[in-house]
Amino acid sequence: MHKSVSLDLQILPAEKSSIAALSSAALYGKGVFTSLAIYDSRPFLWAKHWRRLRENSAKLGIDLSSFDEETVETALLQLIAHNNFQTGRARLRFLTNLRAKSGTPARKTRQIFYLRPQLFRKRRMNLF
Repeated sequence: MHKSVSLDLQILPAEKSSIAALSSAALYGKGVFTSLAIYDSRPFLWAKHWRRLRENSAKLGIDLSSFDEETVETALLQLIAHNNFQTGRARLRFLTNLRAKSGTPARKTRQIFYLRPQLFRKRRMNLF
């Protein structure tokens, strides 16, 4: 994993970003995620991954209304640039609380992105 991650659309050092193990998001929350390939510092099939995230979050009752496609893609591209990332995988995860502390809004959705280097094997296709 790289030195920086994106948490709630802010780039932070990986060791400084966390969601408490006993938080309601970790204990009682639910989430949706996708992993997507990064080639030449660009997310591969971004629109399809974003559409699937939106569709699955709606099915699970996870509110992504505060995250629009352009903002999320920009945050991902900033993280890729910040880490000087060329090729590998990005994991995009959205978590929501099922229970909230007194006086706080229920179901606040949190965003976490991180990058993993990965070597891709070139596939040889036999057409005949």
